[in-house]
Amino acid sequence: MWGYQPNYRIHVKVAAEFALKRLDARLDPQVFLVGILDESKTNRYPACVEPEHEHWIESEAFNGAVDLAASLRENYPEAQMYQSHPLAQQRQDAFLHRRSIRDAILQIIERHPAKPVNRSFFVSIPTLVEGYLVSAVLSVRADILNSYHRLASPEVRIHEYRTMPVARSLIDAVIDELLYQASDGLLRPDPGLGSEGPEADETIRSAGRRLAKNTAFRTNQHALDADYFFYDACDKISLLRYEQAEGHGRLLLAPKDYDGVRTEIAFKDNVQLENHRRVRKLLELASASGALHTDSEYVFGLVTLLGWKSVKMYSR
Repeated sequence: MWGYQPNYRIHVKVAAEFALKRLDARLDPQVFLVGILDESKTNRYPACVEPEHEHWIESEAFNGAVDLAASLRENYPEAQMYQSHPLAQQRQDAFLHRRSIRDAILQIIERHPAKPVNRSFFVSIPTLVEGYLVSAVLSVRADILNSYHRLASPEVRIHEYRTMPVARSLIDAVIDELLYQASDGLLRPDPGLGSEGPEADETIRSAGRRLAKNTAFRTNQHALDADYFFYDACDKISLLRYEQAEGHGRLLLAPKDYDGVRTEIAFKDNVQLENHRRVRKLLELASASGALHTDSEYVFGLVTLLGWKSVKMYSR
């Protein structure tokens, strides 16, 4: 596809190893690249896999990816939605095309008879490189990934015709971040020629911010500003001291009308989470038991979570 594709694959693999092995060294991340030809040229292969030789899945397995992608795209709810502005419609069509290519690549991998056992696969949204839509494919050990608590759904339905992908765990958020970095890196000239990229600690911090934002969005879809800054609010509150002592309280993130909690103390006036000092003082109520109930925008009171002996939602 291009001259430096082996270098780029190795770069993505090393970045994944550095980041994911800090969370669990047993995850054993593996990476390969898939490119789907996006130009009607008869002198080029319709699909390419990197590494080119002796890999468990070969380029020919993806020859039908374009047709499969077209059939998948027809079933997307977003495909039934039309934009009034031509440029917006063009951008939506382009994104859905690339998303369908990604989903086709993943489906081909999942159905391939030589697919390695006990591996979970993740695929990046493809980026155009030298006429090929190129995706990074990252896999980890499924048993290790599933040994950690993961939220059930990887998406939130906004309305009938749109969903938003959201991370299910910190490991999933790190994988999302790595795939985003892989797609972004392919936009540079001669990807793979250089080896610059975020450090592992930066990747994990970005993933933590992504997970916090995604989880807040699951809870409260009507306060995008609050969802976006939920991580920062928690970080700032945790750094504040109360009477020179470190905080040990808990925040429980749930919708205001969530029926899985028992209210111990209800505040007459809801407290904004961005009022960091006031929330830090209120956390003392939750230092022994219970948690402050928030939807990422407001704090409603002190609650206990029904059916759980102890859930440490937040502390530092």
